Amino acid sequence: MMKAIIYAAAVLLFLQIGLTVAVHQQQAVNLESTAPDSAFLSFTPKSISSVLINGPENEELVLQKSDKGWIMPGAFSAPVSKGQVDGLLQKLADARQGLAVATSTGAAKRFKTTEDDFERHVTLKQGDTVVGEFYLGTSAGMRNSHVRKADQDAVVSISVSSHEVDVEADSWLDRTLADLSKDDLKAVTLADISLIKKEEGKEKVWLLDGASKEEIEKDEVDSLLNKVTAISVQSVLDPATSAELLKDPAVQFTVTKQDDSKVTYAFAKNDDKKDNKEEDYFILKMSNNELYFKVGKWLVDDLTEAKREKLLVGYEEKKEEIPAVQPVAQEAPLADVPDQETEQAVLPDFLAEEDEEAVPVQDEDLKDEPVQNTEAAVQEQVETEVEAEPAAPEIEAEVLPDAPAETVEQEADVAQDSEQEPLESAAVQEQAKAAEPEQQEVQAAEQNAGQEQIQEDVQPVNDPMDDSGVEESSEQKQEAIPVEEAAE
Repeated sequence: MMKAIIYAAAVLLFLQIGLTVAVHQQQAVNLESTAPDSAFLSFTPKSISSVLINGPENEELVLQKSDKGWIMPGAFSAPVSKGQVDGLLQKLADARQGLAVATSTGAAKRFKTTEDDFERHVTLKQGDTVVGEFYLGTSAGMRNSHVRKADQDAVVSISVSSHEVDVEADSWLDRTLADLSKDDLKAVTLADISLIKKEEGKEKVWLLDGASKEEIEKDEVDSLLNKVTAISVQSVLDPATSAELLKDPAVQFTVTKQDDSKVTYAFAKNDDKKDNKEEDYFILKMSNNELYFKVGKWLVDDLTEAKREKLLVGYEEKKEEIPAVQPVAQEAPLADVPDQETEQAVLPDFLAEEDEEAVPVQDEDLKDEPVQNTEAAVQEQVETEVEAEPAAPEIEAEVLPDAPAETVEQEADVAQDSEQEPLESAAVQEQAKAAEPEQQEVQAAEQNAGQEQIQEDVQPVNDPMDDSGVEESSEQKQEAIPVEEAAE
């Protein structure tokens, strides 16, 4: 019985050992197939005739080799950037894989390298034969990605990033196909500008047709040539929608090459709208190419504004200067006129000044005119000048004790004619209301002195007065002025 148990245990041990060896051998086979620092794919770059790239959203891009180089059949057969596809194929041929990071199906999903979940699915063909196929997934570090070959379960990492196998056609487009070299040109015609390259000794210079070398602004000519020869395209456009716009180009220029061949570049402003916003770009059509290209607005704006006069010396002096806007003059507010100046302002123009003797009127008609009419004219002018002034309170006139009887009578007449004349401003009216009786008496004296002066100035025109009356009135007014200043 004991021997039977020992025999069974020995058999079980040998089975266990055999199973362990078998598992290790299988793992060794798998590790050998994914040995570190081994080639990821085995192919020759020059043997590849097409590359198919699929994206996670069912995008598809085909790069195909042609007699003129690599093109994109799905993008109107636009040319691919020179050497870009060759560079990718060479990098894939040189890629060395690292240690396998996983071998199970669940791990492939985690690294996004399955047939249903991936970042890129790349297929390399030689004719119709597939020579390389893999799924590129998550990032494995800087410029590295996790990949899995279509016929293996192991997930490894190689030095290729997803942007190097982009699925967008614009990423592969040859953006320099519209570029020109100044060394390859001999003439440029743009609007009213005609530039010709000529040799002067060992030097080649660009001259403006119809202008001498001294008249040309060399820096402006070089700037224009740089803009003409540095046209960079952004993407290829649909000919069906772009051809109509080129019938009326916004600007165009023609270049003549050293082999005497000519190429015309025509630019049209787009009228497409995206998200209710107009895209700012121009459509380019070259006479030696059937394709239509999208060009940045900033590259064409300067060409639309090119003019012959801008290439000549002294153009800055010919620019029109915009006149400065003159500020609108504002009327100055009317200043308050002192009472003394108001009295002088209401006098007729033909009367003498305050400190000058009255000049007798030479006109015989004025001498014969009745005094009543002259006094009425003076009164009418006085009322017109002070019409806007508020009426001053009536102040009973007082006769100065030193005035002669004749002066008193004249004074009374003037006071009677001007009882309704407003002689005080609103400020004086308020001051009179608040003033003491003594101040009112001073103002009354000042008023009487002003009325005397008016009467004295009027009399020489019609009936000259005695010299004594004029002198006394002037003395009274001079005495009244200090009184007025004291009142203020």
